[in-house]
Amino acid sequence: MNAAATQLSMVKNYAGALEIFYAGTNGHLYRNRQSGANGAWTGQIDTGNGAKQTALIRNADGRLEVFYIGTNNAIYHNYETTPGGAWVGETALGGEALQLEAVVNSVGEPEIFYIGTNQVLYHKWFSPSSGWSNESLLDPATHAAALEVSVEVNTDGRIEVFYVGTDNAIYHDYQVTPNGNWSGQAAMGG
Repeated sequence: MNAAATQLSMVKNYAGALEIFYAGTNGHLYRNRQSGANGAWTGQIDTGNGAKQTALIRNADGRLEVFYIGTNNAIYHNYETTPGGAWVGETALGGEALQLEAVVNSVGEPEIFYIGTNQVLYHKWFSPSSGWSNESLLDPATHAAALEVSVEVNTDGRIEVFYVGTDNAIYHDYQVTPNGNWSGQAAMGG
């Protein structure tokens, strides 16, 4: 069977091989990986879960973690127990989304950013001491409304979020210091 997808995400695993997760055209979540760095692809695996969109990260300890929006718009994740090891299984994170992105923050923990079904931009982060945070507005002052979001970590460890607003303008928001407060919504101009 040929792979057919509506969206995919990819990272290098702990051994340097590429791994992808993708939302199939049939609404299933699939996985495929190289047999080793620069190796042949091993073939698609149906995870048994439904997905509309995925975001894949490699945690600081080398374990892969996939975040995805289920066919019911709920946010889920699944992660390896050890680098290259078994997967825990689907776990709901709470919240509903139209699109999501994930990064590893400056202290090596996962953080997700997503557009809720109300088109407002939210985020959640993981803490080893308390687990996953509650859903938080990215910019409580403006209730940033978005159509699309993209996230990256600057070389100094600060997360920067770019998004297309519901007015089609491009905005960004960034941490003032690594894992610190957010600057607030600013138009990119131009």
